[in-house]
Amino acid sequence: IVGNYYYGQSNMEFVNLSKTGLNVFRVIVVGMVLFGALTKVQIVWDLADVFMGLMAVINLVAITLLGKYAFAALDDYTKAIELDKNNYVAYYKRGDAYSDIGKLKDALEDYDTSINLNEKYTKNNDAYVYAQKGNIYKISKKYEKALECYNIAISKDNTMPYAYCQRADYYKERGEKELAINDYSKAIEYENTNEYAYCNRGNLYEESGNKENALKDYTKAIEINNNVYAYCQRGRLLKEYGQYDEALKDFNEAIKRENNNAYAYCQIGHLKILRNQKEEAWEAYNKAIEIKPLMIILMKDKSFCKYVQENVKNNEEKKLIDNLFIAVMSLKESFLYNKT
Repeated sequence: IVGNYYYGQSNMEFVNLSKTGLNVFRVIVVGMVLFGALTKVQIVWDLADVFMGLMAVINLVAITLLGKYAFAALDDYTKAIELDKNNYVAYYKRGDAYSDIGKLKDALEDYDTSINLNEKYTKNNDAYVYAQKGNIYKISKKYEKALECYNIAISKDNTMPYAYCQRADYYKERGEKELAINDYSKAIEYENTNEYAYCNRGNLYEESGNKENALKDYTKAIEINNNVYAYCQRGRLLKEYGQYDEALKDFNEAIKRENNNAYAYCQIGHLKILRNQKEEAWEAYNKAIEIKPLMIILMKDKSFCKYVQENVKNNEEKKLIDNLFIAVMSLKESFLYNKT
């Protein structure tokens, strides 16, 4: 229930629905939850099947309307290949297009063809193609093959930041922090304006307990391109260090550049509570709830939960928040139990 509600809200935000429309949606959700709790199980499942079918129809319509652009690109690359069957560039470009629309098998075949043609005729640098091929294997959970492709890409061009970042992402997902940090560092060495590498290395430094270096990396990402994510992360660290004024500046800068950043509002709320500025805290939390109601609960913000108990006067609203919190915690415990 919680997950589907979040999906629905995210889609409503995407179409930029008004606050009134969003509130109507929330009322409908609560009504359907109540209906589901009181109705026979068979009717609930039958309705679930109907709505899943409707959702599939909507997706098919959207794919039909938007797919023409992707397929137009595919047609152009295919025509280029028909005109010159040895055009290795057209093959890997078409592979990228296939990858974008989720046709991973076709993408892989085009990448392989591009590599073979390049090896046979031109012998140009095809490190990018190997890196893309590694991404396909990683998505397909063929991790050994993914790593092999990333290694080949770097062996062919050991100054290519993109290849180092992709291999670093692989190591990060696999929990190999030191190897990931080394690769992000290599990417930065060859492209010192790579904000993506700075942000991700900052995450890993922080997870490894090296908060000073994390702070430096977030600062560098901000200097490069006013990175919103970096503002939020640096602000959070500064808040931990007790530098509330500087932290607040970072959160406000994030909101200035992305005014629907619920995470930044949530952090401001917590900061205001630490300063005992209750009214301002509540304003910030209200804004976060307005943007993404479940964010604070999913973040397990204890200060917020305590604040709700003290300040929310509407019993129905308080009960809804309490029930959502219990549901999320139950799902988390169930997940952990099944994992063990």
